This record gives sequence, structure tokens and C-alpha cells, in this order.
Amino acid sequence: MSILKKIVNLGTIESNSITKNRLIITCNISIFLTITMLLIFSCIYYFIGNETLITQTFYMIPIYLLLVSTLLLNKYKKNYFASLLYILTDTLTVATLVLTGQGNFTSAHHFFLLVSIVVVVFFNVKQWKTVVSLVALNGLLFIYSDIYGAQFISNEIYNMDSKTVLILSSFFKLSIFITAFLVIWLAIYTSYQKERLLDKKNLELKKTNKQLHQLSITDNLTKLFNRNKLDEILIAEANRLNRYSTAFGIILIDVDHFKSVNDIYGHQMGDTVLKELSNILKSHTRKVDTVGRWGGEEFLIVCSESELKGILILAEHLKEKIATYPFSLGEQKTASFGISIYKKDENIESMIKRADDALYKAKENGRNKVEYIL
Repeated sequence: MSILKKIVNLGTIESNSITKNRLIITCNISIFLTITMLLIFSCIYYFIGNETLITQTFYMIPIYLLLVSTLLLNKYKKNYFASLLYILTDTLTVATLVLTGQGNFTSAHHFFLLVSIVVVVFFNVKQWKTVVSLVALNGLLFIYSDIYGAQFISNEIYNMDSKTVLILSSFFKLSIFITAFLVIWLAIYTSYQKERLLDKKNLELKKTNKQLHQLSITDNLTKLFNRNKLDEILIAEANRLNRYSTAFGIILIDVDHFKSVNDIYGHQMGDTVLKELSNILKSHTRKVDTVGRWGGEEFLIVCSESELKGILILAEHLKEKIATYPFSLGEQKTASFGISIYKKDENIESMIKRADDALYKAKENGRNKVEYIL
């Protein structure tokens, strides 16, 4: 079993794509089936003891060598040439069987079925229905030839009795049906695996796109929304207010004396303070509110469906939470707040400008303040 597994996996490597490895395995299976059938019939000929059949079996030696060469091409990663050589070898096999009198095309056309496996898998005939159609065509040929008396083995050439001819004909018929079954199964299996692989790739692509989208709207340090996403949300809120008259406003927040944190404790500690502040803002705002990093040590909160009174209460609450929080730098920090409310049909930049002016006013009034400009 381990030897068979090695033969089937000749030429497959982990760095290959799943699709390419599957193609190589399918080709190897086809070659193995061809060699197996030829060996089985050679053994049958020796068992019968017909000298003519035994002699003509030696004509198949070059075919065996070509099939082994195909496996070696796969082993050394020459997969495309291996598939071409396999098709050529099967064609020569059929020709040899017919020309040496071992049968007609009816008894040998199951080799064409094996060729169809490689054609479908290697040459982008993607629909398994193509293979089923090919099998059906071969089946009709087989039935027609059998009904109208086409001989599988010529008893005139080989001087065999009718019983021996019947046995050989039965073996030929059985091999054809087995090969047809294997071809259909491999074709459907390959098609199914391709669909699964495509679904898997689509799923991975969606996952990657989702991750990329998340990265594009997220601030790398604080994991809050970045300014691009905040701009997008502000536009959406403004459109909703203009259409449905639902109020909303913004809170612009700036950490007081943040430059001294970087100067005294270093930028790493400054980053830690920003992350801790981000956690405070996320933990004490509503689910409908959007918290994001506006830039530097500034943060912006979009307060959806909120009037000025509610926004002022939220800002005062956040101010107190920040002022009493035990920051990692070992001292208390405060923040200043500027608030503005969106006016219907106004420019978003105007609202941001008012919030910025209110923030400046809070700084001028001694910091750690909440101010607003309507």
C-alpha cells in the first residue's frame, strides 16, 4: 500500500497548489490503471497458454517503458510533458493492440477513456459532463459492436475454442465497464474538488478583503476607528439628519499637556496613555455612539440621535472618568472637550470647526473643561 501511495504521489510537493498536486495525482492514477490492465491481460494470455498471444505480449514492452517514463517525468516536475506522453502512449497502446490482432477498437477503446481523465484534468475541460458524455459515447460503441457481432478476440487468428474466446471477451467487457466507472468517478471527484477549492478561495478572499477593510478604517495604535472612517460616519449621519431630522452632535477631545508626557516619559509611555484613554472612551459611551482617533492626541465621538443636553452630560461624565483614572505613567491626566451640534443642510466642516473652536475655548479657560458652540 505504501508503494502504491508513493507511485500515486510522484511529483507532488507541498509548495505546489492544491490544484496542481491533484492534477499530478490524477495523471499518476491513470498511468497506474493502464499498466495494471496491460499486466492483467498479459497474465491472462500466459494462463490460457496461447503462444501467439504470449508472443505478441512482448510487443507491449515499449509501451510499459513509455508509461514508466511518464511517471518519471512527473517525479522530476515535468508534469505537462508527462500528460502529453501519457496520451501518446495510450494511443500507441490501442494501435498496437489492433495491429497485432489482439482485438479491434471495440476491445481497446477503454484506453481512450483513461486518456479522457488526463484531458479533462490537465487541459481545462472543466465540466465533468464532458467526461460522462465521452463514456456514454464509448458505451454506445461497445453495445453496437456487441449486438452486431464484432469479435473481441479473433478465433481465426489465434485458433482458440469458443469457450476461451468467451472468457477473454468477458474480461474485455468487464475491464471496459470498470474503466468507465473509474473515469466517471474521477471526473466527478475532480470537478467537485475544483468547486470546493473555488469556494475555499472565495471564502479566503472575502476574509482577506474583510481584514483589509478593517485595517483601512482602524487606527493601528488605539484600535479605534481612524479619521477616514469618522469622515464616512459623519457624512452618513448628516444625510440621515437631512432626511429624517434626527439630531446628532460631536465631541472633540484633546489630552491636556500631552507633549510633556512624550518629553519626560518617552513616546512609548505616550502611546500607552493614548491606549488607556481609548479604553475609557469606549467603555463609557453608548453602542450607538462612534469613538475614533481624530489625530495625534485628539479623539472624536459622534453622538448619534442626541441633543445638546445629552451630549453635555456624556462629556462631563467622560471628563470625570479620565481625571480620576490611574494612568500607567503614575500621575493623573485630564482632557479638554469641545462640542458642536449639526445644523440641517450645513457643511460638515462647519460643525467640526465649531467643535474645534469650543475645544480651544476649553483650553483657554484652564483645561479639563467642557465647552460648546452652537
